[in-house]
Amino acid sequence: MSDDSARFRARYWPVPLLRAAIAAVAAIVVTFSSDHSPVFGLAVFGLFACAHGIALASTSRLGRRSTIGTILTVVQGVVSFAFGLAAVLAFAQAAPLASLAVLVVLWAVATGGLELAIGLRKADHGPASRDHLVVGVATLLLGGVYLLGRDDAIFLVGSFGAYAAIVAVYLGIAAFTLKWDTASEKSGSAVGS
Repeated sequence: MSDDSARFRARYWPVPLLRAAIAAVAAIVVTFSSDHSPVFGLAVFGLFACAHGIALASTSRLGRRSTIGTILTVVQGVVSFAFGLAAVLAFAQAAPLASLAVLVVLWAVATGGLELAIGLRKADHGPASRDHLVVGVATLLLGGVYLLGRDDAIFLVGSFGAYAAIVAVYLGIAAFTLKWDTASEKSGSAVGS
């Protein structure tokens, strides 16, 4: 592992950990709530998307991204925050189920597509590319699931909770893998010298 790669891992591992923590909170809230109404779904999705957007935009400079990769990450954060805010504001609407379905589908297509673009960019290839690809595909799949079950609030809210749990576990493992690779690199170089 090169020094640049070790520095990237040392600086970047908190980013997927932060994203995992936000997703874990959403998954836990959905899992342990008996209320799977559309209004509850809008609240959980809205707060998740807002927090996720803030986390993406504020950590976009960490890591070894190109200028375009950084811009795409900021755009992804802003888009996520905007959809989260729209979900929170949709509480007062007469059709919360339709609002939930439409907002999550549009959010999934927009942010999942941006996540894939970040992962596929050759200029930004590195240890985090695979994580962007996996989360991007999972997000797009969530949009597809929402299109299939758009009339069932329990299914939609539960699907979002399952998505959040999968993303939380995946990104948590990815974060600690980056951290432990950095630690083993440092201990290996200390033993070799």
